[in-house]
Amino acid sequence: MFVSVLRGAVERDFLPIPLTGRERELAMFLAVAKRPADGHHLAQSLWNDSGSGRGLVKVNVHRLRAKLGREAIVTELSAYRFGDTVRVDVRELELLMDARSDDFVSEADRERALNVHGDLLLGRPRAFSDWGWFAPTEERLQRLTIELSQKLVYLALRRQNINEAQRVLRGLRDCGLGASSTTAFALCMKQLDELEGAAARQQALTGL
Repeated sequence: MFVSVLRGAVERDFLPIPLTGRERELAMFLAVAKRPADGHHLAQSLWNDSGSGRGLVKVNVHRLRAKLGREAIVTELSAYRFGDTVRVDVRELELLMDARSDDFVSEADRERALNVHGDLLLGRPRAFSDWGWFAPTEERLQRLTIELSQKLVYLALRRQNINEAQRVLRGLRDCGLGASSTTAFALCMKQLDELEGAAARQQALTGL
């Protein structure tokens, strides 16, 4: 089972599992939660209703389990979390970024990071903007976008792949990232200007 918070999808064997709006919102909440969430917290956060909303949570947990499998959602002391067999793209990305090495472990990890970077730049589904609880997660994803961009550019330049470095930075520039006023974003844009300037100078010299 794979949950893509970036694309708002839940997949099994690379095929999307159809979910209702409430089922998808519950799945995304569990995917980004740092700890198990009880019914009261879920009802209040998702549907602003700690009373009858708890019954709504139970109904949607039941429906999600019917679609994903009982092992997909674990109950711990009346709180819910995704089971260990469920992979979540944001969690995997954070683990990848937390690795102490400056490089990714393998070429496959680098390719995966480039694919995730593309998903990050596309932005989340429109429905997510109606979820008030998702705002802190969106800020977290914007920070991850910049951090991943910086790492991919560093690795591309280390391999002397200037074209890849430019593609990463242009994508960051063109996505309309809300965090564009941050120092890290400004440094990335300065680096892009320097790369494009160097490329233009090199092209001019080649034409002489």
